[in-house]
Formats: sequence, C-alpha cells, structure tokens
Amino acid sequence: MERESYIKFNCRHHVKEISFPAEIDTWLGFGNALKAHKLIGKIDDQTGYGNISFRDRNSGDIYISASKSGTDDTYVKSHFSRIVTWDAEINFVESEGAMPASSETLTHLAVYEALKEVNCVAHIHSEYYWNMYLNHELTSNLDIEYGTKEMYFEVKRLIEENANAGTLIMGGHKDGILFWDENIFRLKKTISRKMFKI
Repeated sequence: MERESYIKFNCRHHVKEISFPAEIDTWLGFGNALKAHKLIGKIDDQTGYGNISFRDRNSGDIYISASKSGTDDTYVKSHFSRIVTWDAEINFVESEGAMPASSETLTHLAVYEALKEVNCVAHIHSEYYWNMYLNHELTSNLDIEYGTKEMYFEVKRLIEENANAGTLIMGGHKDGILFWDENIFRLKKTISRKMFKI
C-alpha cells in the first residue's frame, strides 16, 4: 500500500481551536465506519491512509480529516482541519485546527471546485476494488501522483467532464479511490453499493 502522509503542497497551518457545524457528529460516525472496514486506516503508527472531507452548506467552509489522522482507531473532532484558503497554481493550502490538513487536501478541493453541489468527499484505499475498477470506472492518469497540483487539475478536469460519475479511480495512486456526492447519505449509499455496507 502506498504511503500518503507526506504533504507535497506548501502548507501554512494555524494551530487553534475551531468551531464545527452540528453535522460533525454524523461525519465522525461515517469516518469511523470507513475505518472499521479498513478503507481508512494506518500502515504503522506514523503513516495513515485515506481521508474524508465535507462542506458546510451554511457557511461554505470546507473541513478535512487531518494529516496522519488515519493512524488512530477512531476519529474525534480534533482530527479535522478547516481550510482557510488555497491556490493550486502555486501548490498552496492554508488550514487551521489542532492538526494540519491532509496530504490529499488539494484532491478534495478539486472536487469541490469542479462541482458546486458536492458537499462531501471520501478518499479510501482498497487494493481489491482498485484493481477491479481500474479503467472500468473513471480513472485518472497513471503517471500523476497523489497530493500534487497535477492531481488537482487532473481530478478537476475529469469530474467537470463526468459530473455524474460519483467515483474516480486514482490511477497514479495505487489503491486510492475517490467518492463524492451532494450529502453524506447518498455518499454512504454509493460506497455501500460498490464495496461494503457502512
């Protein structure tokens, strides 16, 4: 399994207490269900894989599970960062919270940029399903690595051209699969239909 805790973008993080929308508890439950199925988890005590994010419908704020938060058995609020701003052209992300934003932040932001109706994204890992769906579902270029601005622009382009896909196989990120939808209930339904009931 490919390691993904290494942040490849220029990161400016502010360690501070942040507020969360009421839906955070639903998100913690969703993330922990993915962890229970090992779709998000850890390789070792220092290296995690997979992450989730959501956009607050009211404020428009985007929250994402933090770098290395997959290494713990369950998610808690302090495992989420709020995105302050970003600029993919210069490979930059600014975040705030107890921990810095995930190494896959730019990929999640590409989805939100491409589809304004999307409010939740899950990036999971599964060798079995990655091999099953590779080039059978929407698949990104095999030469583009995770966490890079090149992946940002690749994902944004593909999703803009295939708005209803809901699933993207990350060709250059072995085992990585991206899901997105308007809300968490639809997202859970898609993952349950294609993989495990969560």
